[in-house]
Amino acid sequence: MRERSKVIIFIAAFVLVISNEGRGHAHSLGSQTGIAHTPIVFELNGKKREIPFVGVTINQKHCWFVLDSGANMMMISSSAALRLGLSLEPDSQNTGNDHVGNPMKTISVLPFSMKMDQSSTSLENIRAISSDLPSNMEKEGICGMLSPQSLIKNKTVILDFPNESLEIHEAESSDKILEFLKVSYPAYLFSELPVLEAKSSEGKRIPSLLLIPASLIEKPEMVLDIDSGSPITHMPENYVQPTCVEPSNYPMQTASGEIYYLDQARNQLLEIGGHPVHLDRLFLLSTPSTPFEGVLGMDVLRRMIIVVPSNPENVYLGL
Repeated sequence: MRERSKVIIFIAAFVLVISNEGRGHAHSLGSQTGIAHTPIVFELNGKKREIPFVGVTINQKHCWFVLDSGANMMMISSSAALRLGLSLEPDSQNTGNDHVGNPMKTISVLPFSMKMDQSSTSLENIRAISSDLPSNMEKEGICGMLSPQSLIKNKTVILDFPNESLEIHEAESSDKILEFLKVSYPAYLFSELPVLEAKSSEGKRIPSLLLIPASLIEKPEMVLDIDSGSPITHMPENYVQPTCVEPSNYPMQTASGEIYYLDQARNQLLEIGGHPVHLDRLFLLSTPSTPFEGVLGMDVLRRMIIVVPSNPENVYLGL
């Protein structure tokens, strides 16, 4: 039996199930056109959603995944893995953690192939883990979370949220990526930010989390997780002045089904890679046992183009 390794899974412990154009461009990164190109959709089962989804086909069966850059691995629900005919790796059970530090058991899925919607290219040797997911996700028919930055090795992934598109390109140098971005997205100003190293509570390195430096008011050394699986941007309460904090009507549902309402701070200014980002409302949520202070959610990310190089030490954010 091989040694079991610790897997840390940063998926949301809650899912918000509540009730823009343009596709891609003609340019390509490297000598070939993009390897794969698929729509990012904000609708599921006929309802508008606040988090992004991508459609994929596995073993000739179509399924929907949350596009979740806050997850460090692709996650498939136990029931979906069975329905899709995926094989689980013997003796690979681990205990990981969700966003708020709650333990969760996972098991590795043997490598498989899949196609993304509107792409004829089959992506091979996809790796994932499987676990039970919150019941409200299962009821919605969500198969799991797709981590774009760990989806396929040695490739460049572009998350073009304004044009609702995910693209996979050949890996290239930083200079070629920046040149490509200037030509393809001339209206955007891109910043190259270091991806900060994440560590578990045991001090072990957690790969594939997109943690970046940022500042909020007078907090110059914040670490934010770029989390497309979170609809909202949130920080701990101690990052704003108590006089700024007020109740909100924004509901949060936990994995156990409990609903509570978040506090908020209005008219906050974030700085990310030299970009000032104004937030009408910043939500306040405690995230203990995590290697980051806050989460950059879809309320901000929908304005951005995010480029993740292969084996990223840096990430490119365009506004």
